[in-house]
Amino acid sequence: MATDLKASRVQSFLADLRDQGTSIQTSTHYLRAIKQFTRWLRLEKRFIDDPLTQLEMLNVQVDRHHDRRALSEYEVTRLLAVTLAGESVLGFSPIDRHMLYVMAMSTGLRASELASLTIASLQLEVSPPTVTVQAGYSKRRRMDVLPLPADILELAKHWLKTKPSTERLWPGDWAENRYAGKMLQVDLKAAGIPDQDASGLFADFHALRHTYITNLARNGVPLATAQKLARHSTPVLTAQRYTPIDLHDEKLAVDQLPKLQRQLQRADDFRCPNVAKDGTEKEGSSKAESPAFPLKD
Repeated sequence: MATDLKASRVQSFLADLRDQGTSIQTSTHYLRAIKQFTRWLRLEKRFIDDPLTQLEMLNVQVDRHHDRRALSEYEVTRLLAVTLAGESVLGFSPIDRHMLYVMAMSTGLRASELASLTIASLQLEVSPPTVTVQAGYSKRRRMDVLPLPADILELAKHWLKTKPSTERLWPGDWAENRYAGKMLQVDLKAAGIPDQDASGLFADFHALRHTYITNLARNGVPLATAQKLARHSTPVLTAQRYTPIDLHDEKLAVDQLPKLQRQLQRADDFRCPNVAKDGTEKEGSSKAESPAFPLKD
């Protein structure tokens, strides 16, 4: 009954979830939903007072589990090669795990969205080739159609020949049971890639989505386009949360600046003829002489 909703019970329930491995972020989503419900009850005069008013949201920033990182180009190459050469993990063959990672980093799809895909979801012979996630499986509850990069098409076509047309590409309840992250940890370890870097950022399965969106930024994709591909409601989320640019990326960016050495070599072409190199006026020069740069009327 609604009258059983008490702050202490809600706190205890959420604490138990976190003890079982639920993240602070998910716990906060649950609390927000419950508080919206009790606020509605009060507005409908089912409650005299809202019993959850004093409950505050936890700080998601202290949940280090959600500080994810994007894999580097070397790490991606190493991960895919080692996975393909490995053995079955949690019932997934090497090629199935390999294609799962490839599709995740080529589309930014989440584990639950990838788990919903069938052969019919992939349109590889059209222009442009696409992958479709039905509304019931998309996080934003609408049908999503995303383009596929050309470099994965041949591999995908060859792999799809081994798949039954009526089954899901990766069948089973692996997404609900969070097996994707466990499989990835096995393959990361085999590839010698740390799941946590020196900055404390993690490489879980959702980090493959981070890798997809960050690679869009690294390759100069406009923010508005990246936002649409990431299926975000606001570009702020795309820019701040999913595109952490590291020192290496910054170095590549500054290397695109105009070459100053070339500009310095051309500087003598614009030196004022009546001024010495030390900045003083040359002897015998007249202030009445025409300036090096003619003035406009």
